[in-house]
Amino acid sequence: MQLPDDVVQTGSSPEFDAGSVPEALRTRHATAEGHWGVLHVLAGEVTWVDLRDDTATRILTGARHVIAPGVPHRIEVSPDARLRIDFFKERG
Repeated sequence: MQLPDDVVQTGSSPEFDAGSVPEALRTRHATAEGHWGVLHVLAGEVTWVDLRDDTATRILTGARHVIAPGVPHRIEVSPDARLRIDFFKERG
């Protein structure tokens, strides 16, 4: 999945490691309508779990994962994981 062309970046999370990932990211959550996220795995491995159907996607070092608005999900991280999330909003 790719970001739509009509989005603007609104911010970024701090860089998290396995010990600093907020519990809110490890449990069910979703972005608001019109808001997108891009998960960047800087080291280790992150598993992104789509809670609509419990599909798990492994994201490895150097890869990214686009998070669509309103999709309930959670993440799991490896002990050596480092990650950042960039946030975007649809124009209009």
